Amino acid sequence: MRSPAPRNLIDGGFEEPHGDEVVERVSPHDPDLAFECGSSSEEQLSRAIETAGSRGRQWAAAGPAVRSDALAALASALRGGAAGLAGALVEELGKTRREALGEIMNAARILDFYAGGVWRDTGRSFSSVKERTTIVTTREPLGVVAALAPWNFPVNLSVLKIAPALAAGNSVVLKPAPQAARSSTELAHIMSTVLPEGVLNVVQGGAGTGAALAADPRVGGVSFTGSTAVGRHVAASAAARGVPFVCEMGGKNTVVVAEDADLPAAVGAVLAGAFGMAGQKCTATSRVSVHADRYEEFLDLLLARVAEWVVGDPREESTVVGPLIDEPSRDRVLGLVEDAVAEGARMLTPAASPVPGHLRGSYLSPVVLDGVHASSTICLQEVFGPVLAVHRGKDMEEALEFANAGDYGLVGSIFTRDLGRAAEFGARLECGTVLVNQPTAGLEFHVPFAGWKGSGQGGSEQSDASLRSYSREKVSYLTW
Repeated sequence: MRSPAPRNLIDGGFEEPHGDEVVERVSPHDPDLAFECGSSSEEQLSRAIETAGSRGRQWAAAGPAVRSDALAALASALRGGAAGLAGALVEELGKTRREALGEIMNAARILDFYAGGVWRDTGRSFSSVKERTTIVTTREPLGVVAALAPWNFPVNLSVLKIAPALAAGNSVVLKPAPQAARSSTELAHIMSTVLPEGVLNVVQGGAGTGAALAADPRVGGVSFTGSTAVGRHVAASAAARGVPFVCEMGGKNTVVVAEDADLPAAVGAVLAGAFGMAGQKCTATSRVSVHADRYEEFLDLLLARVAEWVVGDPREESTVVGPLIDEPSRDRVLGLVEDAVAEGARMLTPAASPVPGHLRGSYLSPVVLDGVHASSTICLQEVFGPVLAVHRGKDMEEALEFANAGDYGLVGSIFTRDLGRAAEFGARLECGTVLVNQPTAGLEFHVPFAGWKGSGQGGSEQSDASLRSYSREKVSYLTW
């Protein structure tokens, strides 16, 4: 069975992509369900950008009340279309229905937040040393924003780019990941019922389409979420043109469990962070360092609860862990696990069972490894799968060395009852977000989110910081 083909959205109308490249794939949980994503032609991409530019000027001039009402209406429309959109996410990406609905509801709340954000932080005023003079700053839109969205959260992360960009008065050209082309088309259909024609345009395609969009001189700002390697190319392309960019990239997130930690709470947080969404998120808990005095107890609790993370068909209510996005991704994760074992790690849970034998797709049961150290390959590379590496730490110095190892700096968490220890950990951790007695995943959208090192470049995402990322400041000296 073949799923309906994805479409471009240009100037309010849906059309088939006319480019030469076609990406074919199957559902992660049903190999009989096939998907096909075409690529946009140069003419379609150019027309989308040109349309966004002309329609965007009208959108910016419409004023804050129009933009606020539209974003609030988008939130309502998204909630109204949640059932159908969730079905597309389950079929195309293998999300469980609970994960799919949670993503959509969160995206609706983001739209509500930026509907209010239209009215916030529009500028500042300063005193002047000159007589009868006031200095004021205002924020102005960038123009056309290119939004390059990933496949793992195609609704939430697309909206996280679209909403603040529109709130700030920009227009948007969205380039979804080919793996999420159908879901993104469904999202575009919902948004097109509310937004003026041409304010949001969608162009389907692969890496070439995204690169051409980010490099186009008519694009005034670029937002990207994805791998560090690609993100650095996007950032370099935008910087070469002198336009602002926001690049949220990979993560290798660590939980440190101190000797005074609440172990049941720590285990619950680690399991949720490591195996939720089959580990396919940048904020996933990929490694944990446990104080030697509590190490065996922690492992016993962890392994006793791994069985709760039931691997199965994402359409079934009992399923907690669905499949990986495709078989090459699963094979890559298995290869990293095999390499870890070859380097001396010990596999505490099997990598093939207990996946039920009737399942057909790219499934992988949760993997727990111990016997790792800060320089282990499995502790340095982003896995993007349900794999947790557990480290035995002798003290805080060793735990920090473990947590700071590698090129990523996105999220880190410590479980402890000692406020002083937590403060020291936060001060010395090399990452953008520090958590105390919290899981690494599930961060809140009204709070800034930015990665350090190889996890981020450019402006911040989320919160009112995004409104500043998608606008530029103008200073005016007013003398009377």
